[in-house]
Amino acid sequence: MIEYNFSSEPLSASMLSKSFSDFDIKRSQIIAFLISRGFIDDIKTITELGLANGISYKYNDIGLKWPVYDITIQRLILNNIDKVKSFECKAPAYKQRIINNGVIISPSCSLTFFCNNNEFSIETAKRILKELGYIYKPENEKSFSPTKSGISKGIIVTQNKRGFKKVVYPSDIQREVLVNLGIKNIKEIQETKKEINLIDIEQKLNINFDGLVLNKYPKLGIKNFVIIDTETTGSSRDDEIIEFAVIDTNGIVLYHSTFEPTIHVSQFASRVNHLTNEVLIGSPKFAEEWEKIKKAIGNKKLLGHNLSFDKRLTAQTLERYGLNSNEANEIFKEYYDSMKLAKKHIVSDSYSLENLAHMVGITRNESHRATDDCIMTLEFLNRLEIILQNK
Repeated sequence: MIEYNFSSEPLSASMLSKSFSDFDIKRSQIIAFLISRGFIDDIKTITELGLANGISYKYNDIGLKWPVYDITIQRLILNNIDKVKSFECKAPAYKQRIINNGVIISPSCSLTFFCNNNEFSIETAKRILKELGYIYKPENEKSFSPTKSGISKGIIVTQNKRGFKKVVYPSDIQREVLVNLGIKNIKEIQETKKEINLIDIEQKLNINFDGLVLNKYPKLGIKNFVIIDTETTGSSRDDEIIEFAVIDTNGIVLYHSTFEPTIHVSQFASRVNHLTNEVLIGSPKFAEEWEKIKKAIGNKKLLGHNLSFDKRLTAQTLERYGLNSNEANEIFKEYYDSMKLAKKHIVSDSYSLENLAHMVGITRNESHRATDDCIMTLEFLNRLEIILQNK
């Protein structure tokens, strides 16, 4: 009997299919099943029935939206596995009803992001990009790469958070694809103007930051918060928290502990945080410490780097230990994300904590442990606030 771990956080269609990977069903089959039930009209559009049955929209920072599926839909799929498997494995198409209202994503974005917003298939975009001579598929590789012509037009290759190749397309390339499709009414979503770049920062690094402690952050617009960070066994839906730290704005540690997990720490996670199952033997269980963690946080807002990840792992760890996973939503109800704050103010190719810290002159080596990352986050915010104030 295959077990399924329900997610307390609504999942996108892609994450939903990954969560059901052990059941040998594909994303396209899930989408086709939900369309047959009348819950969604196509990949991007939720029906009234769907909205009433656990499907909602998630919005990103620039207002784009896509459906996400909560535990009600997860349970529906689990109870209808054979029905879901009966659908053909083919990519469901978007309805082309918005084809005359194209949108260019700005700043640059992935092909998936671009196509989803404009409601045409990725294969259509790839065909056009190949015809324009901007991409090709190298021998023995699964994904496309930019040609010299594509690179000269601004296509770049980066890595996503898991280290996989990600090809990013600038607005000019996106515009060419839309024009090639015959779309004339092209709207552009403008990027919020960043206040500072690396040159601006370098000019301000003569400020003496030693021992810097701030009580107010008027430029960043943050207040009444504590900083948290976690280390985990991994990043999948089955992983759990193995270290939690909370510090205040003076850098005082309010809480810190490692936890003995119920599953194996992945090699990838161990390479980052240097925590192994052997090291964690004798540490308390997460469930034994949860009340202490909540007490340390108190009535403060949370602040952390890429805090949506910590929120998800907190919820699924609570669920794993039979605790109320909704408590994660309560303590993460209002929070600040230092990554989003950085994206609002700084021009950078990478918004990892390490890179941002380096940009503002923090040079000490870090161990990728929870308390260290909390302190680094605080130091980064303090320096960024002073740099903005002195701009």
